[in-house]
Amino acid sequence: MALKYEVTSKFDKDYMKFAPKELVSLINLTNHICPGCGVPLSGVHLRLKHSIPIPDMIQFIKSLDGEARGIIARRKSRNLPVNRVEIIESSGHKVREFIGLIKAFLQKGKKE
Repeated sequence: MALKYEVTSKFDKDYMKFAPKELVSLINLTNHICPGCGVPLSGVHLRLKHSIPIPDMIQFIKSLDGEARGIIARRKSRNLPVNRVEIIESSGHKVREFIGLIKAFLQKGKKE
């Protein structure tokens, strides 16, 4: 199951400028095959079959988009320039957390 995130608004297009590079790694990891089950490692599979709290990727991207939108709005309300680094660091932290969970699961699967 390939991930399809349809860009539906100008802000979605703008957000992709603020997406952390780790997001690509996370999406790529969810396209691996589960070592125990032989099916793609989707967020749904990891949550339901292995009790690993991985969010639905589309919803996760939308939540990162919403968070970026909030940071931009707060900065603009204070007449401050948009700080791309702040947005990327905030999103990157959350993405790295889920990458760690998936990598730990894959390493565990290799040992078994």
